[in-house]
Amino acid sequence: MGKGPVSKQTRGLPPLVRALAFGCILLALLLCTQEVLAPKGWCIDGFYAEPEDTIDVIFLGSSHANAAFAPAQMWREQGFTGYVLYSWSQPMCVSYHYAVEAFKRQTPRVVVLEGFGLCYGTTYMTPADVDGTSDDYSLRIPLSLNRAALAVAMSRCQQNSPPFYRYLPMLRYHTRWKSLTAEDFTWFFQDHATTGKGYGPLQTVEEFPVPILEGEPEETPIYPQAEEYLYKLIALCRKKDVPLVFVVTPYETSGAEYGVFRRAARICAENGVPVLDYNTPGGRDIGFDYATDLADHAHVNTAGAQKISTDLAAYLAEQVQQSPYARTGFYIWAASGTSDSAYSETLLQIEGMARLPEVFHTGNMTFHEKEGARHEYRPTMEYIYNALPFFFPKNDE
Repeated sequence: MGKGPVSKQTRGLPPLVRALAFGCILLALLLCTQEVLAPKGWCIDGFYAEPEDTIDVIFLGSSHANAAFAPAQMWREQGFTGYVLYSWSQPMCVSYHYAVEAFKRQTPRVVVLEGFGLCYGTTYMTPADVDGTSDDYSLRIPLSLNRAALAVAMSRCQQNSPPFYRYLPMLRYHTRWKSLTAEDFTWFFQDHATTGKGYGPLQTVEEFPVPILEGEPEETPIYPQAEEYLYKLIALCRKKDVPLVFVVTPYETSGAEYGVFRRAARICAENGVPVLDYNTPGGRDIGFDYATDLADHAHVNTAGAQKISTDLAAYLAEQVQQSPYARTGFYIWAASGTSDSAYSETLLQIEGMARLPEVFHTGNMTFHEKEGARHEYRPTMEYIYNALPFFFPKNDE
């Protein structure tokens, strides 16, 4: 029998390789699409725009922290840099995972926790009442194990929403395509650095009566997950050898919330965490006036923030100066081009540090600038080339 026609073997990539390539391309398109669909403008976006290892103090907390802590004022008065990593009604699990995220990019000398998030699940919001903004906490963190862990933690609060719902924005915002704007597509190419550094000044004034407590408030049990993550944050800061400071800001507080803060203060005392209580009657006296210094029942206004920031800055400056890295334990070789998008912020930070000669001096800090250089690869390599001799001096022996 004669042989039939033999077809030529199709040339090209093996089927498995083609399938993998198709899967990778599809995954890349899905990731890009979901980032376009996700809402923009969260506080943590500005944090990622900060140069690495330039933040001295990380502030964690809710909108109470956003209204009360003014990093620019603290820098002017005490010369250290800060950033407020807040989110609305920030639960403790979010504070913890934001801290994990912060330590990836920064080497802070102090971490400050604003304590309202400890009331989550106890007095102002039950696990079943987690609103839509809670789902967004993890969506602005880059894809990572930390983002996945936060998604799981938030799902423990709201059991009717699985972790992947919070990990993948497309599942939540797939209908948002109807309201997309040009900014949704150009967001990734913009500079998200902010002058406020997470501070949101409130100008309104609302008068409230001065709180009066009859005797010491009794401890209120903290929602188990919130207390669990308070201990985890304490352990994280201890592992990083960074002091943690617990702060409560003034607001119209219920008896149960006073009890939550009392229990939190005891936990902090048992673990060597200092507490600055601006809220409880008889606490830290800064001349706070409930007739003029509150914007509403929950937040201080600019007058209140100024008083808190002045007192807190003085306290934190002592913590910064007591850091084991003070004077001889570090060397800062900073450089920037005069046309670099980060030049003004870098220069402000260097000038602020220079006003603390007992900590920063010519023996452990120098600043170099290149006229006209931009935020590009070539000048960065020049900076590194010129910095290396400072860290690895020539040995003549």
